[in-house]
Parts: sequence; structure tokens; C-alpha cells
Amino acid sequence: MIAGIVKEAIISGVHILLVFLVFLFVYFAWKLVILFGDWLIWKHASAQTKVKALVKSLFNFILFFIVALSVLVFTIGWVNTNTNKTHLVQNNDYLMSVDKTIFDVYAPFWMQSLNNPLKPVFDFLSPWLVGTYSGLGVVLGIVFIIVLISNQKKFYQMFLALVLCGLFSLPFWYYFPALTPKEAYWANNSLLTQAPSDIKNVLTEYKPNDNLLDFLGQTNNDNKPVDLNSYIITTIPSMHVAWATLAVYFGIEVSRWLLLILGPYFILNFLATIFTLQHYAVDSFTGVLVAIVAILVAKLVIKSKKQSELNISAFIKDDINIFVKIIINLFK
Repeated sequence: MIAGIVKEAIISGVHILLVFLVFLFVYFAWKLVILFGDWLIWKHASAQTKVKALVKSLFNFILFFIVALSVLVFTIGWVNTNTNKTHLVQNNDYLMSVDKTIFDVYAPFWMQSLNNPLKPVFDFLSPWLVGTYSGLGVVLGIVFIIVLISNQKKFYQMFLALVLCGLFSLPFWYYFPALTPKEAYWANNSLLTQAPSDIKNVLTEYKPNDNLLDFLGQTNNDNKPVDLNSYIITTIPSMHVAWATLAVYFGIEVSRWLLLILGPYFILNFLATIFTLQHYAVDSFTGVLVAIVAILVAKLVIKSKKQSELNISAFIKDDINIFVKIIINLFK
């Protein structure tokens, strides 16, 4: 199960968030060394106050980060381990039928169906869609840094909302576990044999392009029974779409200009979760709804209040200003 969670994180690009964490760790370590030097060696009067302020902010930051992330990882691992998977196959078929009822097509397989007149468009967009899906970690990391630099309170709101998205999704995952369309219908022939005939017929028309095929990998045609306990069942709602929604919302909150980048990214990411067979269409829409609720709750929990002039955001802003001035002076 742990291997499945790690695999899903890598496919989604969420593991790249580690780069964000490493960057912050290196920055904070460097900043503390500089401030301690100012305080203990150069005897600057203001250095002691800055050291205390940074240590306090850093302690709260790390404690919040570790507790929130631990809760999220533990709960996802727990629900994948303890959920009753007796009706897993039926749930997969039900989500497919919901897509069919709402959109009149089996959305995950329609995009690359030979009968879809828009298939050439999706073929053209395929590298962008696959790249967008895999790049969630990069986008989240960049937005996290931008928000942290701009407003520490909004950063805490964003990270709390990210965790809340997972917590609010637990009832869905526990009482309605389901496999991704890829795992339910593409990756294993033994599961496909249990699917309704109309879904099997749709799959005969499904012809993914080479780029998407490289992402999906080859099908497993050995018809061997599969261990359902080895799969991730956190399909609905889509955390990929939920977290992308957070990135767009909080990114725009600190700078409306980011909409020019995050807007197209969100649209591509929304389509990509379905195009790559990682989610049913209904998963993606519910992902947006969960994100909206998480944002509202996070804003209520971490309410607006006057921030200390010496916080993490202020330290980073000062260092950026110093760095920019150095660069400008170099080119004078």
C-alpha cells in the first residue's frame, strides 16, 4: 500500500514539493547563521530581536507543517488500508455510469475514442495535458513560495486548505472506494472481464496516442487475479483538481496577474485528470467543490489579524530586495 501511495505521488508530481521543503530549509538555516553572526560576533543591537522573531516564526511554521502533513499522510494511508473493498468493482462501474448519464459519453475513454471528432485536438494537446498532470507539484511549490513571500497568513490558510481537502474527502474514500479508470479498465484484463458489455465496447474504440500510451504503460493481458488491497482507492473527489483549485485561488489572491498563467493551467489540469485515466469526470467536479469548502473553512480558522512586522514573509521580502539591489548594482 505504501508503495502504491508513493507511486501515485510520483506520477502526480507531488513528490516535487520536496524541493520546496528543501529550499525553505536551506534558506532558514542560512538566515539563522547570518543573524546569529550579527548578534554574537558583530554585536548588532537589532540582531537579537530578529533572531528571536525568526526562531518563533520558524518553530510555529515547522510545527504546523509537520502536524498537518502527518495527519494528511496518515489518514490517506489508513483509509486505503481499512476500507472495505468488497464493492470496489461495482463502484468503478457506477462512476462510469454517472459520467455517461451527465455527459452522454464515458468521459475518460471518449477523449481518445476513434469515434470522437475531437480526438485530433486531444492528440495535439496530449503533451501539454500529460505534462500538466505530472507538473502539479511544481505549480504547488511555486505558488506556495509566492504566497509565503507575499503574506504569511495566506500561506497558512492555503496549506491548511490543502490538508482539509484530504480530510473532507475521507468519507467519500471510506464509504465509496473506487479505482482509477486506468486501473479498473486499462491496466488489468482480469478486472476488465468483470465490466459491463457497453464499457467493454467503448474500450475497443479507445486508441491512445503514443504520448499518452507512454504515460499509461502497456496493458496487463495475463488475466491473473489482482490484489485490490494493493491499489489506491482515493479516486473521488480528485485531490489533483482540488489542490490545483487552491493554487489558482491563493495565487490570484496575492497577484491577479497570476490568473494569466494559473487560469490556463487549471483548465488543462482539469482535463488532464480525465484524459490520463486517473479520474472519472465526476471526480474532477467534486474536487472543485471540496476545494471551495476547504478554502472557506481555512479562512474561518485562520482569520485576518495584524501580522508581526518580523515574520517569515518579511524576512524573505527583505532578502529579495537586497538581492535585487545587488543584481542592479552589478549591471550599472
